[in-house]
Amino acid sequence: MEVTKSGADEVTISGEIKGVTDYLKVKRVVSELLESGTDSFILKIPDSANITSALIGYLLRLATEDKIGITVYVGNSKLMNLFEVMKLVQVFNVKTYQEV
Repeated sequence: MEVTKSGADEVTISGEIKGVTDYLKVKRVVSELLESGTDSFILKIPDSANITSALIGYLLRLATEDKIGITVYVGNSKLMNLFEVMKLVQVFNVKTYQEV
């Protein structure tokens, strides 16, 4: 898995999200982005069918407690379904790449 800052307020996660190490990589890149003063960002997940509970928890804290605007773009229908089942589509403004 690779995490890159792919735009001024954009982070892209390439590959499968698998464990705590991946979560820590994402958290580091997102934290750096937020330290620059942004109050919203786009998280693109074009490949992964999974997301760790730690990453979901981190994003929930950002969205609900810190009031950071998050838009998540997913490329895998299984991941989209997971967000739907967990009732997080509206919380994270989740969209598929087809909706762009």
